[in-house]
Amino acid sequence: MTKFTRKVKTGGFLEFTFHYIGWVGGGLMYVIVIKRFLWSNRKVKNSE
Repeated sequence: MTKFTRKVKTGGFLEFTFHYIGWVGGGLMYVIVIKRFLWSNRKVKNSE
């Protein structure tokens, strides 16, 4: 935790924010891909 606060104080806050946004964005993309994959599978099953 001390490392984290020191980073923020030294101006690494922007860097941390970008990493956080990238991590959250990656998670969102992952969820969207899975949802789309499941949705397409359901569509295929219904068309059968």
